Amino acid sequence: MKPRKAHLISSYLILFVFAIFSYPASAEKTLSDNGELLVSKEKDVTGDGIPDKIAISGIPYDAKSQFQKKMFISVTSPPDFLKVPLEGGYNPSLLFADFNGDHVCDVFAQADTGGSGGTVKGYSFSFKGGRVRDLKVPPPVSAGGEFLDGYLAKVTLKNHKPVIIDVSSRKQEYERLGIYQKGRLNEPAELLIDPYSSMKIINVSGNKKGIRGIQRISGAYHADALAEVISDWEYTNGKWQMISAEIKKI
Repeated sequence: MKPRKAHLISSYLILFVFAIFSYPASAEKTLSDNGELLVSKEKDVTGDGIPDKIAISGIPYDAKSQFQKKMFISVTSPPDFLKVPLEGGYNPSLLFADFNGDHVCDVFAQADTGGSGGTVKGYSFSFKGGRVRDLKVPPPVSAGGEFLDGYLAKVTLKNHKPVIIDVSSRKQEYERLGIYQKGRLNEPAELLIDPYSSMKIINVSGNKKGIRGIQRISGAYHADALAEVISDWEYTNGKWQMISAEIKKI
């Protein structure tokens, strides 16, 4: 083989190998920058009277996964493009409400976390004037719960009367699991109190909107639902303040 021809073949091989190994990195960069469009709506969230395009995009773990390892909220309001990172999750939703009372709709989003308790992660942002302001969402209510002798469970909430729940209909399962022995606790056992399983927009005063959060309280395992903590919240003076809370038996 002539030297010049051999040199050309070697050059082509080097370029071919370089292209093969450099392509995944390039593709990954594009995917990381743009993600996959999951939900998109139009609403004026900047306050200029012109509908903006609001979207949630995500980067899945793999091509077959519905779980997004990263997600983003983007607001397209020409000539501006705003992008805010979110945590991982799946099945995101987009809603709009004026939480802070500035007469411009804020963006409210939530997504399933993928945990065994069926919990959600929520977000709220103001984009008024083309600036991003994180309004956050109300924190889960701090509640307590425990099993009592006699196939009973007690749920406590600060400044509220404890709620006693009769769990005798589950006694065979609880005896099998070793929680009870002939109606007496084998040892102290607490209930499972999750973060929010759902959040929704509610009316709080006039045209102002707030958030209602629902937390599940379970017995021996997450599917063993006993009650819910329902709390209503209003955004006032730059933070979320609780309006009311109650324990509701399931």
